[in-house]
Amino acid sequence: VALGTFASKLLEAHQRRVSAEKLDQRISSGELAYVKHLLGVAGDEIQLSEYIQIQLLRMNAIDANTLNELRASFERLDIDGSGSISRDFLMRQSKRKIERLCDSHGLKPTFQNADPAEEVEVMLEASI
Repeated sequence: VALGTFASKLLEAHQRRVSAEKLDQRISSGELAYVKHLLGVAGDEIQLSEYIQIQLLRMNAIDANTLNELRASFERLDIDGSGSISRDFLMRQSKRKIERLCDSHGLKPTFQNADPAEEVEVMLEASI
């Protein structure tokens, strides 16, 4: 067990070092063009969210398919196409999803905190 833990810690340290090195490397024009194509954006400036996506791809922390799935998920929630969703709306959507999931399993959720800006604790009770 100790050898496995040591190997795990060694691997984690190596991965952190590789990630830090990639962050320090210059972003090539090819990488930038590829990500701009993936994101469907143009122009010479990159937004913070684009920078984060580029770096996640470079560090192999995420793949292009997952980025596309996340973007599609966001776009489904962004009903008005404004490019943003309110925290309140996101919390209501999450609450509805939890309620549907619980209902399909015969459970009744009880939400302990009604303030959408705060963390919500969900208690589950079996329906009898």
